[in-house]
Amino acid sequence: MQTPMRNNRDVVLLKAKIYLLQGNNQTAEKTYQKLWQQFNGDSVVAYDYASFLLHKGEYRQAEKLLSKQGKCGEKVKQYRLLIRFYQQSGDYERALSQAKIATKLPDIDWQSRSTFEAKEKELQRIIDSLEE
Repeated sequence: MQTPMRNNRDVVLLKAKIYLLQGNNQTAEKTYQKLWQQFNGDSVVAYDYASFLLHKGEYRQAEKLLSKQGKCGEKVKQYRLLIRFYQQSGDYERALSQAKIATKLPDIDWQSRSTFEAKEKELQRIIDSLEE
């Protein structure tokens, strides 16, 4: 059963996404900031906000936000975003190390594990080609 507080969070998250679809990025950003102030530590808000920041190119801020979420339980999503962050910032070594860690997570589903393994191989190929 959803609590009124969770419903409110979800409605405001939806509004932020609608603002993005309408191209109103400033309003979306303000909405995400207010959400983060109100629901600081909420993994759903954190991952949505971090995705917005990554899309916007604010990689350091997204990393800072995600690094605080380690204890929240959605490890797979956290690692995907961190790998993407490091790869998009050109830090392939760190992205590779995150992919290696992610493949060794104990309780992830086989699809996520195979995705991380494929990403690990892709990153290794990129690093090898850069060293040549």
